[in-house]
Amino acid sequence: MIEILNTIICYNNADEVVEYVKKVEKLISSDKVAVSVVINKLENGSKKVLEQKLSAINVKTCIADPQKNLGYMNGMIFGYEHFLKKHGSAKLKYVVMSNTDINYPNNSFMTDLLSREYSEAIWCIGPAVYAPGRNNYDNPICDTRRSEKEVRSIIKRFRIPVFNELYFHLSNVKGKLMKQPRGESHRVYEVHGCYFVVKKELADQMINRPFGALLYSEEAYVAEMVWHNKKSSYYDANLLVEHIEHTVTGKIDYKKISKYIADSMEVVLREFYE
Repeated sequence: MIEILNTIICYNNADEVVEYVKKVEKLISSDKVAVSVVINKLENGSKKVLEQKLSAINVKTCIADPQKNLGYMNGMIFGYEHFLKKHGSAKLKYVVMSNTDINYPNNSFMTDLLSREYSEAIWCIGPAVYAPGRNNYDNPICDTRRSEKEVRSIIKRFRIPVFNELYFHLSNVKGKLMKQPRGESHRVYEVHGCYFVVKKELADQMINRPFGALLYSEEAYVAEMVWHNKKSSYYDANLLVEHIEHTVTGKIDYKKISKYIADSMEVVLREFYE
């Protein structure tokens, strides 16, 4: 019976989607994992071609086509809900929500995940996320919840045009010069959005309370969903993935990114703080 569902988004990257599912095939027996592929946008190839390629891989896959771009977070939620309608969730334990620009240095990743005995209070797990291009680790994002003042400050900064270019320039420099170690496992507030694991209970809550933004700040949404349900997120340094970074969103210019960040954090502020 399926115990882990991995939801992923297809946005003009069908070949990468297929390659990612091939990686999942190597991780665990096919009766324990399934992949839900949500089509936000599909380039020249048809859905039928994608289905044929995925059917050749020894992993149960289902394609969810909402006929529109739902964005990252709500696309993942749609993929989970689509899977439930088709296959149910009798034994489902975890929902992995991930990018497709991910590598698994250790093929025992999902077996290790199932072997963990996390507390019932832990609803979200973030692995160690290594970025080879920067030789750096990106998890956890932060250990404690942001204040309302801090959230408003983030929104204000990303609404200032002159700040936008400077911020992304400094972020690139900081990412190369200031290294974050892999660190120790501990409870945290927010984990990186490129790859996180949620328990079924949290995934069910997400269906009932979807994210009100198209892109960005998904980490904050997940963190707040956990926090408002009086549960915890956990950084597990013993689980490791590699993030190749920005194969899709890296093509968006910084002005659009800044707008997405400000808009999405306003949703977080309105939904969870005010």
